[in-house]
Amino acid sequence: MHEVRRPLIGVSLVVSAGILWGKYSQPRDAGFLFFMLPIFALAWLCIGKYKSFFIFILLFGLGVLRVISSFPDGENQIPKNILDRQVHFRGRVLNEPYFYSFSDVGRGVWKFNAKIEDLHIDDRIYQLDQKFRVRLYGWYNDKLPVPWEWISLTGKMNTNRYYHGVDWEITVRSVDHVEREKNRTMWITMAEFFRIMRQKALNILSAESGRFDDHAGIQQAVMLGVREKVSEPMSNLFRDMGCMHVFAISGLHVGLLILVITLLLKAVGLSLNQMGWVLIPILLLFAYITGMRPSVWRASLMAIVYLIAPLIYAKPDMGNSVAFSALFLLLINPNQISEPSFVYSYLIVIFILLFYAKFKEKIHRFSGVKRYFVSLILTTLAATITSIPLTLYFFGSGTWIGLLSNLFVIPMLFLIVLASWLSLLLPALASIFNQSVYILIEIILIGLRGLSALPVTVWQADEVPAMALFAWYGSCAYLLLLARRRTDWIIGIMMAAGALIFIF
Repeated sequence: MHEVRRPLIGVSLVVSAGILWGKYSQPRDAGFLFFMLPIFALAWLCIGKYKSFFIFILLFGLGVLRVISSFPDGENQIPKNILDRQVHFRGRVLNEPYFYSFSDVGRGVWKFNAKIEDLHIDDRIYQLDQKFRVRLYGWYNDKLPVPWEWISLTGKMNTNRYYHGVDWEITVRSVDHVEREKNRTMWITMAEFFRIMRQKALNILSAESGRFDDHAGIQQAVMLGVREKVSEPMSNLFRDMGCMHVFAISGLHVGLLILVITLLLKAVGLSLNQMGWVLIPILLLFAYITGMRPSVWRASLMAIVYLIAPLIYAKPDMGNSVAFSALFLLLINPNQISEPSFVYSYLIVIFILLFYAKFKEKIHRFSGVKRYFVSLILTTLAATITSIPLTLYFFGSGTWIGLLSNLFVIPMLFLIVLASWLSLLLPALASIFNQSVYILIEIILIGLRGLSALPVTVWQADEVPAMALFAWYGSCAYLLLLARRRTDWIIGIMMAAGALIFIF
């Protein structure tokens, strides 16, 4: 019997299918469970001959039941008519607050997510287990809560539902309503320590910026996700050129960090097993310092699972690592499956792996710098092909210019990350390394301004059918995995062309 090399991929796909079915079919009553019983019974009778079918049903049911368990019970559902209602809640902070600036400098809003325990509306208390987006208006660095801290807030409810797994949003106009817990746990103390480290890192990256204040702001955004000093014209330039992702700490930054550290560890002669003991703590530290953003956790978890494999005498496999991290995160919070950031992260990684596996032999024909640039072109192409339909689906617009701009920006970004890390590790020489970073950023800005002069086509899409997306990614997967003969390629290309017609 042929042994399945990557069983976790199949497991994660089946559980994800169950989560999707449970989420959008809304099987919230007990009748659904009775409907599922005959299916489980049939699978049990067939366990001897059709063991794989039973496992399929079991995993699919696990996904469905996980979604059902995440629904709030009827007594604790928040009423719908609470727009602009004054409420009071108590909950635990989930991530480091980050500042989102408005167009006029000095004004903006602090945002963070909180797990709500008690919600007071009028004279009633709702016992909840839901994620809220909290918006604090103004500059309140000294009073901001830290992750894992219990807080009490008073503000106005907003019934709009947001992406990123947020159920509700609360707007707080005055931070004076924050009541902080007196008892400091180890986790809170650690969070405060990391906040201090984060501020020191910002100070080092701002050393002697002078007239390069905009460049220092871009450096801080790239390294730590702090976008407070990125001016609106700079932000618009990167956005229009399809490079806004360099400001959002994500898998790209984690990958660059791993690449830089790996090169340094190889230089001192460490093996892959030994690298794991060094890289895992660095990845955890990086996730904390950058504000524990979900995108960073996802990318770090993928890398950590991959690095742990040699430590437990298992062969590392990126496919299994990606599948395990997705399965782990979905079982914690199944609602993530519809978040744009979650879909972007995993779908792009999957197709990069598929592209690399398809063209692996051709890539290995090259060596040294040539191999690096060929891999870069292939990775950028895979990410672009994957992301444009998703961007059209979630946000209604997209552009091709990102393919050219990222081929130029990403290699420069690697040099920026390397120099910035040297600046953080050698603060006495920070001004020298920072100046080199400012030069690299200036080269990027010159290049992006040059590309902005090109006739950039922006595609608009009012509504992209979900089935068109499935058809597009299915046809791409077919071409990368199954296409061998000319007939296969013709069929796959026709399927992809049909999907594109519906998308655009």
